[in-house]
Amino acid sequence: MFYEGPSEQELLTITFLDRLAIKLGNPTDIETESGLKLMDAVVGVWQKHFPQEGEDWTHDRAIDLEYEKSLSYLASDKSAGYNPAGYPPMLFKLIKIMFPDLKLQNKKVFKKLIKIYPDLFSTSNYV
Repeated sequence: MFYEGPSEQELLTITFLDRLAIKLGNPTDIETESGLKLMDAVVGVWQKHFPQEGEDWTHDRAIDLEYEKSLSYLASDKSAGYNPAGYPPMLFKLIKIMFPDLKLQNKKVFKKLIKIYPDLFSTSNYV
């Protein structure tokens, strides 16, 4: 089976981020200042080079938040409160390339990302 390789834009993006990672000491998580700088670069590059995905993601998130159930309903219905971590596909791919061991579904990691980038990652009006 033939798999399509990365586009020229993806290669340039990855090359830039890889050089920055080396300059920052190859951070492996977002718990350090250098890791946060690299994550800022990843998000910034994604926003610049994949703006349509960003607009679609923001639009879809706004709809999800608009129709979110009330806290009283969520508390009364045990099956209603689960909101999984979500990432735009290309941003997810870039983060996994730059932070291969970062567990993006880990609650602690996702809460940190919500705190840093609330407009991008917030999955609830109540967080």
